[in-house]
Amino acid sequence: MATKKIEYAINYYMSLLKNRPRELFSYFLMKGYKCTTISSVHFNNLENVLNAKMYLGMLITLIDDLADNPSCSNPNLSKIIYNNSTQKYNLSNNEKNIVKLKKFLFKNMMLSMKKLHNYDKLIDVFKFDLENIYLANKYFELVTNKYTIVNNYEIKLYGSYNMGIVAAGTIDLMGTKNICYEEIGKCREIFIIAQKISKIANTISTFSREEYEGDITNEISYLIKTYKNNFSFYKYKLEKDFLTGINLMKKSKNKIKNFNILEYADGIQKLFELHMSLVGII
Repeated sequence: MATKKIEYAINYYMSLLKNRPRELFSYFLMKGYKCTTISSVHFNNLENVLNAKMYLGMLITLIDDLADNPSCSNPNLSKIIYNNSTQKYNLSNNEKNIVKLKKFLFKNMMLSMKKLHNYDKLIDVFKFDLENIYLANKYFELVTNKYTIVNNYEIKLYGSYNMGIVAAGTIDLMGTKNICYEEIGKCREIFIIAQKISKIANTISTFSREEYEGDITNEISYLIKTYKNNFSFYKYKLEKDFLTGINLMKKSKNKIKNFNILEYADGIQKLFELHMSLVGII
């Protein structure tokens, strides 16, 4: 169940943008972040960790839709949101409200993180992760407007960062009380694998919705256009890649002490199943 702060944030978001179902935030994001929270997050930090990740998830959804959803795509507004500036722009009232929403989500995300044990030591890492999320959205803005630039390498590289799994992992590490800083790099390797294969779940589960909306940035859409096989062919192939990633994570079970990799891999598997259970909703 969402906290009162998150319920307020969801209501605020839905009052301005109605293109996404409420279940995306109140059920999918909430359940997804819970099942993928690393085992070492201290109990006293859990609420602030989940709140921070919920604000992050809503922020990612907002900038993602502004980047490539035909019903609300707004590249100029995206630039303002990335730069936190409204100077030199004449904004409509609706655009001003969206900028305020972004600032609200960002401010409350940061306030939640500041309460965590390792905020001071990891905030620069989180800001780097956030820049990668912005960069992913900038790439898909380019793809939307200049589709001929799309290619196998970049659509996988930038597409995965749109999931925000690495950024969420950094928040989890902020909430880990007895953290081993020497392992941060190895932890991030695990998060990156998780992010790549979580994108597979997202790619499969959102394909039909994005095709209906006219969003051309789904990897399967690109593969179909380029190589002419059908959705089922690529779905099967991507599912095999997902299992390969899960097995790779499990083989790394003794690589770090900061959290239980096997439990985390099981959480990513549950996230895949959650995606599949909500096809047509998320």
